[in-house]
Amino acid sequence: MDINTGRLSSWRGKDCCRWKGVWCSNRTSHVVKLDLGSEVHYPYGMLQLQGEMNSSIVTLHHLRYLDLSFNNFYVTRIPLFLGTLRNLRYLNLSNANFMGSVPSQLGNLSRLQYLDLNGFNCYYPLQVLDFSWISHLSSLKILDMTSVDLSTVKDWARVVNMLPNLRALYLKYCGLTTTVATLSH
Repeated sequence: MDINTGRLSSWRGKDCCRWKGVWCSNRTSHVVKLDLGSEVHYPYGMLQLQGEMNSSIVTLHHLRYLDLSFNNFYVTRIPLFLGTLRNLRYLNLSNANFMGSVPSQLGNLSRLQYLDLNGFNCYYPLQVLDFSWISHLSSLKILDMTSVDLSTVKDWARVVNMLPNLRALYLKYCGLTTTVATLSH
């Protein structure tokens, strides 16, 4: 990831637990949280991360929380390697300007409780061609796919009803043509 104003300027030295946006376990010192969501209120997005994500994030085996919201990954796809972060409970990629299809590899994140792919303010909407991977996210409590193109998905209601812990679902502006009277949860 490149930055244009030194957003990661504190990322120096050997103790990454002291870096801004990085939280470590007090018990093990493993990195458990990366909160790199952009500060939306900052003028002209000057603090946004940009470019492509580095795959070295997969070495963070204990990572439970990843927030990359409101950054500018314009003209890049959501990396397939995010699906290897099997301890993630929280993944926020909202308004990060990813493009293309949402990778089915996110279905490998079986411990995920919160998934936000909201693209309301993005240049190009993400799209989902196959929704079956969602059914593997049995721990999911909150799913926000606002403005993600679901227009080709035929069985979305059946798949969503397979999520036993789902408490909140946001599918506004998704191009859905079928309606469901109630979703039981």
